[in-house]
Amino acid sequence: MSKSSRRFPFAHALSNLLRLILAAAMMMISGRVVRAQSGGITEGSRVQISAAGAKRVTGIVRSVTADSTTLFVDGSGGIRRFAQKDITSLRMSMGRSSSEGAKKGAMWGGAIGAAFGVAIVALVELDPNANNKNGLFAYAAQSALGGIIWGAGIGAFTKAEKWESVPVHAGMSASSGGVGLSFAFSPSFLH
Repeated sequence: MSKSSRRFPFAHALSNLLRLILAAAMMMISGRVVRAQSGGITEGSRVQISAAGAKRVTGIVRSVTADSTTLFVDGSGGIRRFAQKDITSLRMSMGRSSSEGAKKGAMWGGAIGAAFGVAIVALVELDPNANNKNGLFAYAAQSALGGIIWGAGIGAFTKAEKWESVPVHAGMSASSGGVGLSFAFSPSFLH
């Protein structure tokens, strides 16, 4: 220990604590920068864009500039350009997933199975010649459960696309070059 640290132990401890906090803050900031850069929209990314006054468009990114994003549109095969200021929501494809397919399939299968079960129960209730009307609720529940299981299985096999939202709000970046300090504003999904 130096003479000054023996004289002012509180100041020395505070200085070490601040160095530790600064190092931890720098590691957290750098981790966010890496995540933001790896999750950015690049040419060739599959995206869904919603813009002011237009419905959602799905396509492949052709180019991204500071003021516009251009897509190859799915289905029609055309090219569509969106001004960055008009984009209200942006979602990026994370690829096809069996679990996403199973979720969607289970929802569809459950709805179809429940509708089928309700229709059969209604037909049996309306038939005056039906002898055994006990257990109709159990039949409807089994029909819905069977639809969920079949739907999940088929959905897992066919897979579904998983989409992740990308923030569209403007971000601020700063850089120093020599003597001055400059600021640049750009949408966060460009990086």
